[in-house]
Amino acid sequence: MVFGSLSCGVGGDREGIDRQRIRAMNMITGFRKLWVWLVVLALGCLTASAHTDVVLELKDGKLVAPVEEFDTYKVPEEFLPMEYDAVTHRVRIGRREMKLIPYFTSLFPEDGKYKVRFSTSWYHDLALLPPYLQIRIEPEGRQFHYELLLNMKDLSVIYLELDLDLGGGARRCFPVDLKHWEKEIAESIKPVDAGINKERQEKKDGQREKEDEMLDPFAK
Repeated sequence: MVFGSLSCGVGGDREGIDRQRIRAMNMITGFRKLWVWLVVLALGCLTASAHTDVVLELKDGKLVAPVEEFDTYKVPEEFLPMEYDAVTHRVRIGRREMKLIPYFTSLFPEDGKYKVRFSTSWYHDLALLPPYLQIRIEPEGRQFHYELLLNMKDLSVIYLELDLDLGGGARRCFPVDLKHWEKEIAESIKPVDAGINKERQEKKDGQREKEDEMLDPFAK
């Protein structure tokens, strides 16, 4: 009886040990998976940081690449011209333009003490991001800046972020939810040649009326 109870006890201990071993193995497997994901994320960050945008210069309302980078990074024709009006905050890329909505313009300090920087990229992995124009608003004397990213194909907003400098090289980004302004943003984007096409059409219609009158002067 004693041995029997001891045997059962040993068996129970073995089962408990086996369960502990299984749990330990599962934890190790879980840690390995977590480590793999961390490595993948780290590599992704390194890849992202390795990419360099073309820094654009604003000259007479035109956004142009520096001369030393023009041959290496030639902006595709479909995205030209690239313009920015510092007074009206109008942005043009190719055949589309948009006037920044009041919410966006409110990010510019009223005292005029800020810098606006522009950069672009169209040669990255387009599966991750479409070709984009970045507008960076930097208020002077502040530990933050805004980054507005625009899709160069249709001028839609990819995102707006508040980038906060935490000191010591640490930063933290806060994405801004733009759902409330989606309709207003969409309505602010217009084809540049809309007015030109309308004028051309009116001229064509006028020409047709004159031709009709010449063919049949008693039509009216």
